[in-house]
Amino acid sequence: MVARHAKAERLGAFVKALAAQDASVTEFDEGLWGTIVDFMTIYSKEDISVTFKDGTEIHIG
Repeated sequence: MVARHAKAERLGAFVKALAAQDASVTEFDEGLWGTIVDFMTIYSKEDISVTFKDGTEIHIG
């Protein structure tokens, strides 16, 4: 229950940040990025892992 509430709060923060944008996001936005990404792990130039605040992990490479 607590985890679900925390996830809803993070999603709400992301939606709020996105709604505050004056136009479509067409380039990197550090503030928006910070609302969804927890951390990145870089093993090498071709081997990167992105972990989102909801626990989802994407492995690139």
